[in-house]
Amino acid sequence: MKIRIRGNTLRLRLTQTELDAFAKDGEVKDMTKFNDDHILYYTIEKTHESQLSAILENNAIKVFIPQNRIFEWTKTDLVGIDNGETDADKLHILVEKDFQCLKPRSGEEDQDGFPNPMAIDMVD
Repeated sequence: MKIRIRGNTLRLRLTQTELDAFAKDGEVKDMTKFNDDHILYYTIEKTHESQLSAILENNAIKVFIPQNRIFEWTKTDLVGIDNGETDADKLHILVEKDFQCLKPRSGEEDQDGFPNPMAIDMVD
């Protein structure tokens, strides 16, 4: 899972394996270890609430996806879902499928990424 935080925007991208695990188990987790004492955990969990939301507590970012939005996102071509927040003072959350890069990048592994729809245009 990739995470990007920029200002009041939180963006998470899942590989095919992670999305399959989320569809099956209703949860997917990852972490970034800064050192033995400082670890950032990030989790995506299904919820019965009606809105996509997130909390930060105990060194963990938890994103909650409404159960009624999971099937469409995990089983169709829908790229991502967001909470629709446009107010600059509020957190905008975006959770997406992670596409393979169009050009290889040093240090990037994306073989488990979703096939990039832009790659079709580059074949001819």
